[in-house]
Amino acid sequence: MRAILYIFTMVLLILSSQSWTIVREKEKTPERFKYYQAFGKKSETLEVICLTWPDKKLPNFVRVEDFKKYGNSDELIGYCFYVDSKKKLGPDFSEDVRDKFVKKIPVKLKGKFFVTKQFDDTFQLEILKNYAE
Repeated sequence: MRAILYIFTMVLLILSSQSWTIVREKEKTPERFKYYQAFGKKSETLEVICLTWPDKKLPNFVRVEDFKKYGNSDELIGYCFYVDSKKKLGPDFSEDVRDKFVKKIPVKLKGKFFVTKQFDDTFQLEILKNYAE
């Protein structure tokens, strides 16, 4: 009986230590996106075009209506944005969507969108790593 109680106690301690690890990981997520401010409270759909700039560090997504309005003018860069994701390696677009990006075909992205004036270190490292490949 004492052995069963000992084993049960050990299993309980192991499980509780795992749950603390999960809680700590969940606490990191808000810190990762602390500078992001939501456009709205609901999920929405944006129709975007992926642009290619000579400088690979510039944001390369723009809404279709902004692209039509500003075309190839210098003002267009002010309306471009990055697409980030909670996934460690960034957004996971399908091959079809990536092909549309290359061909400059508008793509609808659905989700909750945010704006930021400052990026954290993780996002900047991901951008540089993705462009290096």
